[in-house]
Amino acid sequence: MFFITLIMGVLAGLIAITVISRYTKNQTIISALTVSIIVATMSLAKVYVVTYVHAATYEYYLKKDDPVCLLIATTYPDRFKSYIKNIKQIIRKNEGKDTQLFSKIELLNTIFNLTASKASNDSIYAYYQSELALYKALYLIDPDLVLFMEYTSKFKKKLNPGLAVLLSGELRVNDITEKKEAVILSAIKTPQPPLTTQEKEHATELLHNILVGLAHQFGEKTVVAMTTNPTDSPIDKASAALFIITFYQNILTLGKDDVGTIFRYFYNGQSASESLDDTTANNRT
Repeated sequence: MFFITLIMGVLAGLIAITVISRYTKNQTIISALTVSIIVATMSLAKVYVVTYVHAATYEYYLKKDDPVCLLIATTYPDRFKSYIKNIKQIIRKNEGKDTQLFSKIELLNTIFNLTASKASNDSIYAYYQSELALYKALYLIDPDLVLFMEYTSKFKKKLNPGLAVLLSGELRVNDITEKKEAVILSAIKTPQPPLTTQEKEHATELLHNILVGLAHQFGEKTVVAMTTNPTDSPIDKASAALFIITFYQNILTLGKDDVGTIFRYFYNGQSASESLDDTTANNRT
């Protein structure tokens, strides 16, 4: 890309010499102004032109080599445009590939939340198996990483840069991104029919039982804090991360079909905090 900025700088310099020579024959002035214009042009080219070329190239190969991103660009064009806009800013600020990785994760998280209610039970179960394995690995490194992955949009500005490097390394060896993409592909290409009333009631009962078990193990206040306002929870981070791991671990023991039903119901609008309200209300009656 330096070659592009160099060409633009040289062209700007030639034009500058031609124009400035019409007004003065002083070689010192001509040279000084020409050099200033070349430097300014190369700087602007680096910021705007090179950023555009990088982003355009990135977008081209993303659509060409990544069928999920192509599907997202087609199905959710506004979300994809926002993602590419963010990538341009990352490139312009030279923030590195780790930041680009986290930006893609945010895009996938957004689309995942929009589509998971229509995905197959198989894809959902495989995804949460992968997520649990990742969370257990991250917990051994630093509990903060578990919280970051579970609440990315809320914790992204609080993650230590050193931990971000460790996280990107774990993400590259774990298949969670691939499994998340499989959920999105399943939901968009072969969407499942809406849950029946009976399935929704079954999901509510399963979530109720899971949360009751967590309340017995961690305490009701912990469950309330973790499902309503996790970013300001009074619980220490290690305990909060362990709570998250236990939550998914307990759900996965139910089997593929129940796991699929729970999370399809969950992503269809019913939140854990709403289920908790039912749980605590039932416990008090």
